[in-house]
Amino acid sequence: MKKLVSLTLALLFSVFCFGCNNNNNYISARYFNTDVYVQVNGDTISNDTKSQITSFLSSLEKEFALTDANSAISRFNQSTTTSVSLSDDGVIILEKAIACYNAFDKKFNPALYPLSVLWQFSPNYPVENFTPPSIEELYSISPLALDFDNVSLDKTQKTLSKLNDSVKIDLGGIAKGYASQKVGEMLKEKGYNSGYVSIGSSSLYILKADSLGIRHPQDKSKLALNVITKNLSDFSVSTSGGYERFYEFDGKSYGHIIDGSTLAPADTNVVSATVILKDGCVSDALSTALCLYSHNPLNPENSQLVAFIRSLLSKAEYSNAEFYVLFNDGEYKQLITNKNQGENFTLTDINYQVVNV
Repeated sequence: MKKLVSLTLALLFSVFCFGCNNNNNYISARYFNTDVYVQVNGDTISNDTKSQITSFLSSLEKEFALTDANSAISRFNQSTTTSVSLSDDGVIILEKAIACYNAFDKKFNPALYPLSVLWQFSPNYPVENFTPPSIEELYSISPLALDFDNVSLDKTQKTLSKLNDSVKIDLGGIAKGYASQKVGEMLKEKGYNSGYVSIGSSSLYILKADSLGIRHPQDKSKLALNVITKNLSDFSVSTSGGYERFYEFDGKSYGHIIDGSTLAPADTNVVSATVILKDGCVSDALSTALCLYSHNPLNPENSQLVAFIRSLLSKAEYSNAEFYVLFNDGEYKQLITNKNQGENFTLTDINYQVVNV
């Protein structure tokens, strides 16, 4: 008999699940300094498939983990002149990162890693006794060090090098999106047609699902909305927001998404941004970028956020994307979306006003 199951994560979704109590139908592990869950429904994940998945995740972690001093990305950050070699997967991730950096007005910027270190979100989070960095500390970082244009990728030689000695980067977020999609595709190739891959609770690849619940950014026990996905299969979902990783100091909250224009955590009142798209790298980068666009709740037609989403939807590669962006400035609560209420989603928090783009 079919039964409906929900997974409680930053993203929640329900799938048709056969034999959900079978211990052999899932993988639970830890990579990229976060939890990884892989589950198939109505089947058993073979030992060969498990080995293939964990081997891939392990190799990608060794390439991009900032907590491993011997990883390729750590050696790149520590070096001033030496290029580092990349795997085929690494080349794809860097290529997509560069493309997203340019396509999203440079708001997705892996070179902001030094700022993330100053704000104590990287490489380890959380720390005790958080104190915001001083203005002097922030401005001690050269603008050249925060410029992702100072990273050079040679796809032929499969190498990554610096055009400025001080550049240091973090590709953990986009690498997780890539990894979740790649593992999902591995499952498909093995004949599994229903299930999911979750990395860090905010990067998902779903083989098949009926609905997707987006958690309320102000109350983890509740949902903000439910997205109807029964007509979708094999898709990536990414959610970004300052509510997942943040510090509080003197009554103010500081989220982990850094704004390169202010050198500080995002302060746009975009509390959550969810993107549904095939490409896991792009959905991860895009959900982060959306948190950095300003929004005018009184005049959405004059909103930077709305204009950006519309510009993306006019391009073929984003025309099928779904956007669910929650804005809350304390007075106005709005859901900015390109989808239709009732047909594509239902609001759980009815205090949000729907703004269609």
